[in-house]
Amino acid sequence: MPAETLTNQVILVAGGTGGVGEEIVRFLLGAGATVAVPSRSDANLQRLRDYCADAGPGQLHTLQQEMNTPDGADNVRAWLRERTGGRLDAVVAALNGRFYGKPFHTLAWAEWQDFLANYLTAHFLTARTFLPLLEKQGGGRYLMINGGAADAVYPGAVELSVAASAQLAMTKGMALETAGSGVQVSSLVIYSRVATRHEAATYPGQVTSQQVAEHVAALLTSSDYNPRHVVHALHLTPASSLA
Repeated sequence: MPAETLTNQVILVAGGTGGVGEEIVRFLLGAGATVAVPSRSDANLQRLRDYCADAGPGQLHTLQQEMNTPDGADNVRAWLRERTGGRLDAVVAALNGRFYGKPFHTLAWAEWQDFLANYLTAHFLTARTFLPLLEKQGGGRYLMINGGAADAVYPGAVELSVAASAQLAMTKGMALETAGSGVQVSSLVIYSRVATRHEAATYPGQVTSQQVAEHVAALLTSSDYNPRHVVHALHLTPASSLA
């Protein structure tokens, strides 16, 4: 993918301080994009700034602000308008949270509420806040990063399957609802535990955060888009590719 295709593009990465998100941010900066990243944790933002200090020609803007409340999302929108003059070319939603790893029916109420806030409500608020900006300016890309748990249910991971299924439904529904607006909504589904700089690969062919970042950039620059076929897969093989 030619790096110049992302040069000067303004891209919001929600979840950009996570193990996968930070690699996406670093790759986009290396391709010349202007990348905006909000996070509730200033320590995580500082870690991201340190990691991306030598990433390349792009510009990184960070804001300490949570995104899982309406007020928080609105604050990020106002900040982004101030920093970019209202321009937004793409949104990458790489959002997740704590995984409890126990039988679904034993989740505490507080755990369930926390899970919903991070895996579903944050996605809803990100779309509710930023899809209208893309529509208003006549186009842009909106990409959700999802896991393969939607296709398989495992003991101790039922809530992940619930979230993954709901996220896929969000992607497909928003793609149809925005068809004709110029906005391209899609999802990258990762069928593997992702190896990051914080968590090394534990089995052959494991997908890496660098591979995820490369596929994200490819989707953000692809000219092949169909609002009825918006789910793309990254599989557990050394030769994994977009499907």
